[in-house]
Amino acid sequence: GDFQVRLPKVQATPFRPGHSQGAGHQNGTGVVLLVSFLVRCSGVSCDRHMTFAEPPHLREMFAALITNLMNPFLAEVHVLLEATNGQNGCLAFSNALRRDVRAKENPLAIEKLHCVPIYAQPKYKDFLIYADELLTRHTVMLANADVVFDETLRFVVAARLPPDSALVLAVKPPPLGGAYYRGLHEECRAVGDRCGLGPYDGWNYTGLGWDVFVFGHPLPAQLDYGMLNHTMNHMGAETYAGYALHKAGMALSNPCLHVNAFHWHCAPKMHSRSVVPYLQAWAKVPRLQKFGVFPCWDCPGIRTPRALCASGSQEPLRKPLASLFFRDMNRSRVCCPFRGPCDQSELYRLWQRNRSALPRCDKVDAPPCIVPT
Repeated sequence: GDFQVRLPKVQATPFRPGHSQGAGHQNGTGVVLLVSFLVRCSGVSCDRHMTFAEPPHLREMFAALITNLMNPFLAEVHVLLEATNGQNGCLAFSNALRRDVRAKENPLAIEKLHCVPIYAQPKYKDFLIYADELLTRHTVMLANADVVFDETLRFVVAARLPPDSALVLAVKPPPLGGAYYRGLHEECRAVGDRCGLGPYDGWNYTGLGWDVFVFGHPLPAQLDYGMLNHTMNHMGAETYAGYALHKAGMALSNPCLHVNAFHWHCAPKMHSRSVVPYLQAWAKVPRLQKFGVFPCWDCPGIRTPRALCASGSQEPLRKPLASLFFRDMNRSRVCCPFRGPCDQSELYRLWQRNRSALPRCDKVDAPPCIVPT
């Protein structure tokens, strides 16, 4: 049957809530990561011991969860655990995590874990109901289990989100030689960078994909949960969930230029093959007509590290340069020198010959460059 949200008095969690401390907490509140996890068990042996070697993506998700537990900017990590051995699954799951965390000499990280057994794959509506009823004092980060965060979460901890607003985060590939390599002893080169501004960055679907939602309490009363009756692993699932929040009156912004969300997914995909009629209809909508959320530099509620184009002047994009940043919703601009020419046609030709000739302004100190807004 459908997942039913459990109130705290009947939650099966191996740890008492509220005992994890650190940078993720501010005045008794903090940033909470909310994910789901599927473990298939056979026989009673899984009551005592869990392994996460197969399928390969399960290994990536387990390593990602370990890494997030050790992030000092996360106050708590809530895992909705779909395990075939029911209530005992959380105990075996937490024991497996504890062994790995101790091996990394960070035993206190396990205190952040709150494991809740469920008996069906949760849908977006289940996550949002859980967060709105049980995580009322926190900023909630709803993410796929294979997304890893780093110290840039400090921007979310310090965020002051305006009422009726939320953040989404487009994902990036894991840095070579970074936490993915340390955790899995191999590199992940198959993940694309979704935190871009358009064809300028090499991806034509910019603004139409993200793997993280960040929101506070309460959610809009007019939110239509009928638009959220699908799981995360459907094609287009996150875009339609964002559209549902937008329809309910929430303003969404994408500070992925400031906050890193690394996608640990080099193993084969695990997309659902079940049919969701409204997602099928959504897939047929031309991408230029879909709801999009582009990366921003001056994002609502996020403290901007520095002003861009301080040594130049900003101009609206014109053709042919504008063709690299398609869609009216994209407000990117070009930063030109205070003195001297700023021929956008010539900048376009230079970019065609060498893409490093027209970088983003957050990567350089002098124009010409592109200002993401």
